[in-house]
Amino acid sequence: MLAGAPPFYGETAEEIFEAVLRGNLRFPPSVFRGVSSMAKDFLRKLMCKDASRRLSAEQALRHPWIQRAGEADERFI
Repeated sequence: MLAGAPPFYGETAEEIFEAVLRGNLRFPPSVFRGVSSMAKDFLRKLMCKDASRRLSAEQALRHPWIQRAGEADERFI
C-alpha cells in the first residue's frame, strides 16, 4: 500500500465490496497526501473495472511512475 490504507472505502465490509465491484477508487487527501498524482494514475489504470482499458503487465512496466522508480533505485546502487 502506498498510503497505509486501501483505495476502496466503505463503513462496512459490504460497502467496501460494493466499492470494489463499482471500481470506485478514492484517494482522500487526509490519507493519500504524500502519494504523487503519477502513483494515483498508475493505481487507477491498474484497477480499471473495464478490462479493455486496464493496463497490461507490459504497459504497467512502462508507466512513468514505474520508470521513475527504477531510475531512482539505480542512483542509490
